[in-house]
Amino acid sequence: MRSLKPLTRAAVATAAVALAVTGCSGGDKTADSTGAVASGNGDVAASSSVGTPNESGYVGTIQPIAMRKFDGQAQAAVAGRSAFLKYNCYGCHGGLAGGAMGPSLRDDEWKYGGTDSAIVLTLHQGRPGGMPAWKGVATEEEIKNIVTYIRSMRSTQEPTFFFSPTDTTTKAAFLAQNGQ
Repeated sequence: MRSLKPLTRAAVATAAVALAVTGCSGGDKTADSTGAVASGNGDVAASSSVGTPNESGYVGTIQPIAMRKFDGQAQAAVAGRSAFLKYNCYGCHGGLAGGAMGPSLRDDEWKYGGTDSAIVLTLHQGRPGGMPAWKGVATEEEIKNIVTYIRSMRSTQEPTFFFSPTDTTTKAAFLAQNGQ
């Protein structure tokens, strides 16, 4: 039987040379005073580790995410966050619902529609590819509150705390802060 060690060494050496060549072929790159890095072809990418923040507190071309207007009740958003935790929604959608194995609930792109009624339908019936049906498991009030929580995302009233559903101290502080 033939030893694979010389063949493995040759493959590793070839891969290292290929990576070095392709890594160096990006052209000249320069950083401006904001930390944005421009390549020879004019593309610009922001760098969060180079440069200093501008007057708005952002480095380079990084811009804030647009905030949403939230007209719902903060108390319902808190209850929705609690239901989100209770039913382990964060297991697929991530702790702040930014997406993980499941899609982000924070953006404005929804495969099955982002209206309240479309979200309720998704929660009731589930969706192919892993979204379970919650009708009959979660109460209608909990489903309504989850929708309110989703609507509160990217607003100034989003419940952004990390506490268990029984942590009434943090919950009370949030409600008092938001006039509820």
